[in-house]
Order: sequence, then structure tokens, then C-alpha cells
Amino acid sequence: MAVVQLYFPTASFIHLPLHSLLETMGGAMALTIVGILVARQRVGATEPHRVWMACALAGMGTLDLFHAGALPGDRFIWLHSVAMLVGGLFFLGVWIRWPDSPKWALRLPVLVFLAALGVGLASSIWPGMVPAMSQHGRFTVTTRILNITGGIGFGLASLFFVRRFHRHAGRDDWLFAVTTQLFAGAGLLFELSALWDAGWWWWHLLRLVAYTAACVFAVSAYMATEYELRHVNRRLTNLNRNLDRVVANRTAELRASEERFALAVRGSTDGLWDWNVTTGEVYYSPRFKELLGYADAEFPDVFSSFESRLHPEDGEATLAVLQAHLEKRGDYDVEYRLLTKSQGYRWFRARGQAIWDEAGRATRMAGSITDITAMRAARDATEAANRAKSEFLANMSHEIRTPLNAVIGISELMLDTELDERQREQMAMVLESGESLLGIVNEILDFSKIEAGRVELEQAEFSLRELLGDTMKSLAFRASRRGLELAYHVHPDVPEFLVGDPARLRQILLNLAGNAIKFTDCGEVVMRVFCQRDPPGSEELPNGRTVELQCDVSDTGIGIPADKQEMIFEAFTQADGSTTRRFGGTGLGLSICARLLALMSGRIWVDSRPGHGSTFHFTARFGIGSAADPSAAGSTPEILRGVPVLIVDDNATNRLILEETIRHWDMEALSAASARDALELFDRRQAKDRPIRLLLTDVQMPELDGFMLCEQIRRRPGGTSMAIIALTSGVRQGDAGRARQLGVAAQLIKPVKPSELRQMIGAVLADIPRDALTAGPAKRAAPVTPCPPLCILLAEDSALNQKLAVSLLTKWGHTVTVATNGQEALAAITQQPFDLVLMDVQMPEMNGLEATAAIRRWERSHGSHVPIVALTAHALQGDRERCLEAGMDGYVSKPIRQEELHQAILAFCPRPAGLDQNVVKC
Repeated sequence: MAVVQLYFPTASFIHLPLHSLLETMGGAMALTIVGILVARQRVGATEPHRVWMACALAGMGTLDLFHAGALPGDRFIWLHSVAMLVGGLFFLGVWIRWPDSPKWALRLPVLVFLAALGVGLASSIWPGMVPAMSQHGRFTVTTRILNITGGIGFGLASLFFVRRFHRHAGRDDWLFAVTTQLFAGAGLLFELSALWDAGWWWWHLLRLVAYTAACVFAVSAYMATEYELRHVNRRLTNLNRNLDRVVANRTAELRASEERFALAVRGSTDGLWDWNVTTGEVYYSPRFKELLGYADAEFPDVFSSFESRLHPEDGEATLAVLQAHLEKRGDYDVEYRLLTKSQGYRWFRARGQAIWDEAGRATRMAGSITDITAMRAARDATEAANRAKSEFLANMSHEIRTPLNAVIGISELMLDTELDERQREQMAMVLESGESLLGIVNEILDFSKIEAGRVELEQAEFSLRELLGDTMKSLAFRASRRGLELAYHVHPDVPEFLVGDPARLRQILLNLAGNAIKFTDCGEVVMRVFCQRDPPGSEELPNGRTVELQCDVSDTGIGIPADKQEMIFEAFTQADGSTTRRFGGTGLGLSICARLLALMSGRIWVDSRPGHGSTFHFTARFGIGSAADPSAAGSTPEILRGVPVLIVDDNATNRLILEETIRHWDMEALSAASARDALELFDRRQAKDRPIRLLLTDVQMPELDGFMLCEQIRRRPGGTSMAIIALTSGVRQGDAGRARQLGVAAQLIKPVKPSELRQMIGAVLADIPRDALTAGPAKRAAPVTPCPPLCILLAEDSALNQKLAVSLLTKWGHTVTVATNGQEALAAITQQPFDLVLMDVQMPEMNGLEATAAIRRWERSHGSHVPIVALTAHALQGDRERCLEAGMDGYVSKPIRQEELHQAILAFCPRPAGLDQNVVKC
């Protein structure tokens, strides 16, 4: 054709037979491919992209046949352009998953064929409907749009098949990628060609090659399908030959299975049942009837046989669980009592599963019953033993805490009086012994609660740094008395506020740090806290923010042998378990810590060598709080920035912690390990005219102590203007007067909290008067929050506790009336008004709970209400809740602490503005 065009460029009509032949061949091949694709869809799974291919080829082939019979002109170009557009758009549909229905997969190509047939007939019958497709030997805009759109559609479709080929490496995908690319090239060639030029014939040649490639695919696909069908037929023939043998084998297996089931039913200790929900008939296995003492014929196979034998107390609940299973498909696992033939009831556990029809109605249900009478009896006995254990622990707590209340309370009262040094030392020993005994009681009670699974962790927001600082400060006196350095450090990455149980965390910290102090004769005890990286899949709080902390408690004590390091975390076990051991204790503390940390998703372990000290490590998971504390987490005040601070401490750990803290506030940290080094550093800075503005010095240091260092600095030029803060492990007699003489701005007890230190430094640099800054150890004095005198009824049966409570209350200016039991308390309430009732719980004749209930009943008939605060030695979990549920307004556990009792009373004091009007006069 190209040769004819080359040598006879003006012989247009010579080309028409060749053109018609090409278009007829292409259209016929396209429709042949459509037939093969549709036939394959009938025998195989529907593939959406092949449906779209069949639609494209059906439209193109039909329009190409009409195009083959048309003379050059607008209709000639119109039929070709529409065929190009239809093919491109439908081939573009391979990117769409629809249609995936077999019905539409077979109908859609037929619909496209009919639509294309209609377009071709309409163009032939009414040629005037065809738009102008060429003018002056050039294609119109309509022609270009139709051909370019179709070519783009083919090009995009080719990307689909290229992608499939790269994913699956299928020959079919490669062929159709080539086919669509050829069609795309033909469309663009047509657009670039003029009528009857060489490009026109090359365009036909590309289309013919594309049709040929598609035909090759279709024929090969059809042949593969035919081969597959023949293969399937051969397999079906083989299967049919083996079917009788398989059926025979299965029948034999079924018969054997039925025999096994019958044996299982007869030999099982459980009773089986199968209920036809529609008819009400029930199959009860022989064992089911035997469990109730019936023969097979004595127990009718109907649902009423079961229902009528249910215990009256169990019938309603059992039938409700059964109905919930049938209607809502809940679990059917229930315990009930059934009446036996001997007229006695036995406990059974029933489990079952129903079957539902398409409408959701239960049609059948089957299950089993197990005789659990013996197990219930054992469980009841266990529960009774647990109740007895709980009652014993409650009574033990009461009996031990009641005398301890007197010991600790009277010791505190005596320490608040004028005593000589020997008397004060002896009373302090009594108080410490009482608190030690109280700690042992608390450990035993904690362990019993953990063993019983009654410990629930609180979820409250708290400041870790403040809790850690307060905890370590409470141990400062013990550490100072043993000559130990006590320090702690929290890494800056640790969040300021956490969500968890602060009381239990404090309990763990106190136990570990207290043990470290107890087992260390000299050196230091250091606690460090830092964040661990969250492991994948870690448990989260509702707000999705959690952090895992690790705490290390290190000491320089006696250490623990390697063979005892696992054993110390067991209950009632110590590294030295002999009766001559040097250190006391119950051996419960570490066991309690380990179990509490397990509740916090953490663990505890130890690294230690005898003679080299120990490091206890533990991890725990907390939520991250949302509160903001400007004093702890806010930006550094401008008054602190760049200020040079000299840190003097002979303990390297304390120096490092203070240096990091000072630098964290953008201050210049200078450190010295002794007073002499500090003086040298001071002189060098003075010589360079770079004075040091603030001195942080330890008081207890070898050779020259902190006060001697201050005295030397005050004598040097520039030393009088330096601000000084002294850090001391314990205030010695005369320290306060000496600090005033040397112009020390404040004394802070170590370990000092960062928030406390920053506040103090800011105040010192701001030149706040020294008298307002001096900080010292807290005294044991009673709280000073004002409370007006009240008329208080004390219900307490212990004479010692009566004297202690009366002494405390009268000391605070209250008037006290004493009742020795609940009956006397009720009588006193009915005879005169009181501002407050302090009610013991365990009393003879009428206990505190009963008395409270009787008082509340009397008040309802008289329209009054008096606050009642429980004073009880019951300290088990749930005791507070029981007191509040009985009608009490507050709760104070024994031994009574002065501060705690005062705060409880203060909560019910009248407001100051109305003291005269609201206070009851006794």
C-alpha cells in the first residue's frame, strides 16, 4: 500500500478496495475476539477488565465494518473517529472494578454491540446527521477531539496492562499492553495525517497489527479454556469413579463415629441434652437422668421436665439467661439447683449453644450439665475461711492499733511539752519504736490485701519531683543520724506531672530508701529516676499518653550475696534469716514492692556485691499528666540567668546533682570538693573581676566545715556582698545562731527539692529579708490552723484512748463528753446538742456503725444533723467506705496523728464569721 501511495499519489480510488479489506479484516477480528471473551466468561470466573475489553472491541469492530463500506467524506471519517472514541473510552474502563456481576459481564458487551450497530445504521440511513469532519483537506476540531480522546484512553489502558504484567508476568497482559499502545499510536497517527497520505495507510497498518495481537490473545485464551475444560472433565470422570468408594468409606466412618458418640454419652460424667426449640422436645442422655436419680422411662423428654425441677430461687435467673442466649446470643453458662428423685437439690453447671435460622430464630440448642455440688461446698468453705481471715485481720488490726494509738499519741503529746534532753531522747525512742511497730502491722495488712487481690491502684495526677522530694526529706533525719549523705536526681526528660497511685509509689520509695539507710553504715544513698523508651504495643491510658519510668536506689552498704538476691523478693524472707541477725524486719517489704510494681506494669531487680553496696532497680508505667506547674516546669526567671553560683560539697554525687540543676536554670555552675578549693576559686574569680554572687555550701565537711568557709569568705574583699545558702543534713545545736552571725540567708535540709531551691535562690537574689527565708526542720507541733472551740462527743471504749483524745481535744480548746459505747453515745445525742461526734467503730453493746445508724434515724425524726467522724483501728480496704455508707461524715484511722485529727475536725468547724452564732455551747 505504501508503494502504491508512493508511485500513484493521485489514484485515490485505487486505495478504496485495500482500505475496505483492511477495515473489514479488523472489524471481523474484533468481533471474533468479543465472542471468544464472552464464551470464556461463561465458563470461567468473571474478570472485570476483560468485560471492558470485550465492550471496547464490540463497539470498535461494529463501527469498523460500517466504516469499511463508506466512501471518503464526512461519514467515512465520522465512523472511524467514533470507533476510535468508543474503543479508547471502554478500554479505559479496565481501571474500574465494576462490573463484577456475571449477569452484567455477559450482557454489557451485547448492549455495546447493539448501540454501535444503531450508530452505524443511523449514519448510513441519515448521512445528514453526521457533523462536518473535514474542511479544505483538513480535519475539523470534532475529528481531532474524538481521535485524540480515544488515543489517550488507549494509552492509559496500556498502563493498566503494563502494571499487571509487572505484577504477574502474564503473557495475556503483555499482549494487551502492546495492543492498547498500538491503538493509541494509531489514533495519534490518524490525527497527524492528512486524508489519503502515507500516514493514513500506516495508521491502518497499526490498527491491523493491534487487532491481530488481540486475536492471538483471544484464540490462545480460548484454547487454554478449552484445554482446562477437557482437563476438568477428565478429573470429574476420575472423581465419579471414586465416588462410590468415598461414600462407602464415609458411611463406615459415620457409623464408627456414631458408635463412639454413643460410648462417650454412656461413659461421660456429664449429662447431655439436645432441645428442639420449635417443638419443645428434648433429648436427655441416660447420664443426665442418672444424675437426678431417674431411670430412662421415668423422666419425660420434654422441656417442662427440666423447668419443673429448678429450685424456686434459681428458676427466674436461669430462664432469663436462657432467654438472653436465644434472643441476644449471649453466653449460656449458668449454675442452678435441680430437684432429684430423692427430693433433695444438687448444684449443676450448665453450658449450651443454640442454632439460629436465617430469620434469626433459635431452632435448636444443645449442651451439658456437670454436677458441681462438691465443688460448691468446697468453694463455700473457702469463702468462709477468707471471711474468717478478713475478720481476724480486722480484729488483729484493731487490737494492735488501739494500744499503739495510746503509745504514739502520748509520745507526741509529751514531746510537745518542756522536757530535758534525756527525757526528750527517751520519748523519741518510744515514739520511734511505736512507729516501727506500726510499720510492721501495716506491712502485714498490705501483704494480706495483696494476697487476697483486694488492692486497687488509684489514678490521680501528681508531681513526681515534689513527691520524691517530700519522701526523701522524711528520711533525712534517719540518714543524718547515721552520718549518711542522702540525695536524689530526676532526669530532665521525666514529665513533671504523672497519673497513677502516688501513695503506693511513695510506699515503694520509702521501703527501698529506708532499707538502703538501714543497711548502710557510711557513705551515701542516692535515688535516680529517668524515662525508659516505650516498648511497642505497650498498654495506654484513655488519653493515649504513658511513660515507663525506671528508678535506681543505690547505697554503699553491706551488699547482698548473689545466691540471696532472688530470695529477698519472696515473702517473709531476708538475706540474713538467722535469729542472731543484725537487722530486723518482717521480710515483707520487698515482696510487697514487687507485687505493687506488677500492678503498675513494672518489675524490680537488684545488682549487688557484698561489701560494695547494692542498687535496686524498678520500673513502673504511669500516665502523663496535663497540669502545668510554673514553678517547676516553666521558663527560667530572668533574675537567675547567667548568675555565677559556687557549689561546695565534699560528696561528688551531691555536687553533680546540684551542678546539673543549676545549669538547667541557665546559671553558671562552679564547683569545689572542699572549702580550701572553694577559697582558691573565689580568689581567682575576684582577681579577674568576675565575682561570684551566690554560694551553695554543705555544712558538714572535713577539715573546714561550711560555716568556717563562710567565715573565711566574709573576711575576704568582696565576700561580704556574696549571698550564702547553707545545705545541711541535720541542724545541730547552735547552727542557727552561727548562721545569723555569718549572714547566711537560709539553711535548707538535704536532700533539697529543686523547686524549693529555685524559690529560695530567687528570693535571695531578689534581696528578700533573711528572716523570711530561713528554713529549718519541721516540728512535731500540732497544726495552728484556727478552729473555734467545739462541743465534742467522744465515743470510745478504751480508757487509754479516751485519755489521749481528751488531752488532745482540750489542748485545742474543745469541750469533750465521753461515752464508752454506742448506747451511751445515742443517749447523749438525744439529751443535748453537739458540734461533732468522734465515734470508735468497735465497741461493746452497740458498735459505732450501729450507733451511727440509730443517730441518723433519730435525726430524721427531729430535723437535725451532727457530723460524725470515725476513729477506728480498722484499716483494711473497704473500712472507710463502710463507715461512710453507715452515715458517717469522715474517717480517721488509728493510731491517731495530731495533724490528721485536727484536719478532720477543722473540716466541720463553723466559718470564722459566724463563730458566735454557730458554735454549740455545752
